[in-house]
Amino acid sequence: MSWRVEAGEGQFVGATGLITSNFFVEEGLGVVDHHFGVLLLP
Repeated sequence: MSWRVEAGEGQFVGATGLITSNFFVEEGLGVVDHHFGVLLLP
C-alpha cells in the first residue's frame, strides 16, 4: 500500500512525497508492518 503526500501542516507545510507500507504475517499469525517515506520539503 502507498500514499502520496500532497500537502502538510506545521513544520511540513508544502511537503510532497510518498509513504509506503510493507507488511507480512509470521507463522504465529503476528503481523510485522514497516512504513517508509520520502518527503520533499520546500
